[in-house]
Amino acid sequence: MAEAGFPGFEAYVGPVGFLAPAGTPAPVVQKLSTAIRAALTKPELRDRLRGLGAVVVGSTSDEYRDWLKGDAQRWSQLIKTAQIKGD
Repeated sequence: MAEAGFPGFEAYVGPVGFLAPAGTPAPVVQKLSTAIRAALTKPELRDRLRGLGAVVVGSTSDEYRDWLKGDAQRWSQLIKTAQIKGD
């Protein structure tokens, strides 16, 4: 991407995360988040995911939301700068 004029741009192929519908009660989101993050601490799961090429993060709900927003902004800027048009 640097050679194409976008230094420092990072692209992730197929990021995977868990999302809940808008309005899901905070205690439910917290319980799911805690359970998922606990599962991701298990070496056998981490090793299996890494074996599939995944980068295991296990972030909080807020961290993932912020990452998604930042990722959307990065792609939006790239699309505008490169003047990419949809068909």
